[in-house]
Amino acid sequence: MRIASTAISLSFLGAAAWWISKQKMPTIPSGTHAYLCIAGALALYALATLCRGERWHQLLGQTSIHPKRVDSYCVTTVGYAGNNILPARAGEALRVFLISGRTEASKREALGTIIAERVLDAVVLAIAFAFGAYGTLVSGNPIALVGIIIVAVAAVALFPSRFHPQPSHPRLKWIVESVGRLLGPTRKLISRRGFLLFCVTFVIWAIEATVYFLVAYAVGLGISFNGAVFIMVVANFVALIPAGPGYVGTFDAAVLYAAKKLGRSHSAGISFLLLLRFVLFIPITITGLLILVGRYGGLAGYRAARLEAAKA
Repeated sequence: MRIASTAISLSFLGAAAWWISKQKMPTIPSGTHAYLCIAGALALYALATLCRGERWHQLLGQTSIHPKRVDSYCVTTVGYAGNNILPARAGEALRVFLISGRTEASKREALGTIIAERVLDAVVLAIAFAFGAYGTLVSGNPIALVGIIIVAVAAVALFPSRFHPQPSHPRLKWIVESVGRLLGPTRKLISRRGFLLFCVTFVIWAIEATVYFLVAYAVGLGISFNGAVFIMVVANFVALIPAGPGYVGTFDAAVLYAAKKLGRSHSAGISFLLLLRFVLFIPITITGLLILVGRYGGLAGYRAARLEAAKA
């Protein structure tokens, strides 16, 4: 996985670098309005991170895992920092390792809550793509996409936690039970509480879309809020591909591709990418590493967490 993610990152990064080398030199925005937009984007991204921490805290509680709220928030930040410095989204493994150590919970159940998070994110992004970004690229009716979303959610919700009769082979039985436990938190989303978590997820991505819009305004990209949603959806879907630390290459190519599709100037697109990377990656990475070192065992805890992530 490490070799594959590195190769994917290098190929995407090489393509993005080649494209950038053919464009005019980008300019860094300056001026009061640009600084205010950047400050607002940083504040909103911090708010979105807190909302993600609260959402995960509720998912953990729904799975009978009861950490302190401050741990849910801190471990969420550490996990996003881990995604930025470790390949193949290994920050999720850091979250499982840290929260299970604080609560003595099953690692499979903790991982199941993260899968439920990703399902919520994927559903909201898919809906945004179906009703917004879809029309930017293709003309047509997005109802088919909504149907695919409904079928996928129903398949997860109806996956049985137990089969009757139980599989006779011990390894097959273990696989079935493991899948059932991993999908348990996701199955519980089909409820009133799950609907509320979906609404929270919608708010989270609305805040993040506003971050994209403010960064675009700071560099003079000249896009509407719908355009910011389009760039966010494309970038985050491509970021699902296993890649190197900080989604290097894949995220960059996706942002540049989306900006080009919207007909923006090349130099403004590059400036937007550079500033967006700063807002989304630098502050949360520094904050997460400080929390990891200061609250979760220092460098020894970091090495243990990296070892656990490598095994995962």
